[in-house]
Amino acid sequence: LCVIVVGLCFYFSSHYFPNSELILYSEDFCKKDISFMTIEEVFKLIDENLDSNTYIVIESDGTKNEFGFNDIFTKVENEKVFEKINKNKKLFSKSMVKLELEDFAKKDKVKSLVDGINLKNSSNLIESKDAYISFNEETQKYEIVPEQWSNELLGNSVDKIINSFDLLSNEIDLKELGCYTTPNILSDNEILLSNLNEFKKYEDFNLIYNFGQNKEIIDINKISNWLIPNYKEDGSLNNDTPFFFDTNKVSDYVSGLNKKYTTF
Repeated sequence: LCVIVVGLCFYFSSHYFPNSELILYSEDFCKKDISFMTIEEVFKLIDENLDSNTYIVIESDGTKNEFGFNDIFTKVENEKVFEKINKNKKLFSKSMVKLELEDFAKKDKVKSLVDGINLKNSSNLIESKDAYISFNEETQKYEIVPEQWSNELLGNSVDKIINSFDLLSNEIDLKELGCYTTPNILSDNEILLSNLNEFKKYEDFNLIYNFGQNKEIIDINKISNWLIPNYKEDGSLNNDTPFFFDTNKVSDYVSGLNKKYTTF
């Protein structure tokens, strides 16, 4: 009997007890029975489950880059993970080992990912620009020109990726994580949409001046050159006075008519 007890003690000193479980991140992502496995076998199981996972990293312009888990985070053969697995192993009772993302997070790998994307875009850096109202000459309509996002990742992007990373999702949208400078005015800005409606009131404007046999027509093609979007001093939208008339251009137009039709 003593031999059997000693043998069991020796065996379970390096193997997990029956009904022991490994949970990676959450039960939905990975829950495995590790009964009778050694710590080395658990390491291998973790590596196999993570190594097969690929993630799509989406940049601000929609460019997609594919990475494996181990391209972004450290492999499991490290002291931190080993210590946690070993610490949670119980000799004569079932064990539950739960590993969170922070157990794998390694800043230098995520930093390499961020630096690699910035290096790729360094020859064609794009600055962040606000959405704005513009007249489309082809459609003869006012419309909102969408905001432009920068393609340069911010300095705190490494922490944002690590803190917000979701193993259950196969996509890492860098824009949603706040890794870029956000334009101040977006296309869905309520004031911008309200101001657009004010501009649109002039789309069907048509005024005809008769000068003898001649006619001068003031329509949206002319007015679109006179209407100037009005912004506050801090660059924000002005809801009270969304636009103003460029008096210099109007004055030039009137002067032109005066010269054209004054015959004395």
